[in-house]
Amino acid sequence: MSKAAREGLYECVFRSGSQRYSTYVRAWDDREAADLFQVELRLDGIGGDGTIEVKQMGGAAGQNALQALVAKMEQARLQP
Repeated sequence: MSKAAREGLYECVFRSGSQRYSTYVRAWDDREAADLFQVELRLDGIGGDGTIEVKQMGGAAGQNALQALVAKMEQARLQP
């Protein structure tokens, strides 16, 4: 079984005041998804008080989100 088949797709949302940041993360569980999201926020200079919500994506919504994520990553890879 491939690693991708064992991982899940999670939607992560960070809210701080009127600010909202979100992304999709592939991870083993919701804790790992939150950890990976926190790292991304830090690398982007986003921090402070706020809440992180993590929701596992399943079914058609999960497949649509995964396809959109893969397309976005492919587009970024092709840009110079």
